Amino acid sequence: MIVVAIIGILAAVAVPQYQNYVMRARWKDNLAQVESYKTSVIECIQSNNGTITSVCDTSASVSATAGGVLPTAYGSWVSTITQTATSGAVVVVGTSTVGTCTVTLTPTSRTSGGVVTSWAWPGATTGTSCTKSQTGI
Repeated sequence: MIVVAIIGILAAVAVPQYQNYVMRARWKDNLAQVESYKTSVIECIQSNNGTITSVCDTSASVSATAGGVLPTAYGSWVSTITQTATSGAVVVVGTSTVGTCTVTLTPTSRTSGGVVTSWAWPGATTGTSCTKSQTGI
């Protein structure tokens, strides 16, 4: 009986952790689909002296300037991938399998002494069940 009780306790802890792990892995796959496009957005921004608005804020302008194309064929857990005008943010909307979360990745410059040294893509989540333990963001 003691062995059965110990196994029951371990299962009660392990199953929710495993489900979070699986969800996070699916979101890593979702976000990996836009990695090359994010690089193209940054290349476009750098080619245009740091300008995002009206130059690098649509997939057409990024494609024309840097050759990047938003993915059109998604994996099993992505509903849509779009780019937000004016901010250049890449928006990844998950399917109901991954909680119908929306992850918005916005290009943000890092500066040192007034000079842009690198770019980051901080993420924000929206949706009813979007937590860091599920999306990694």
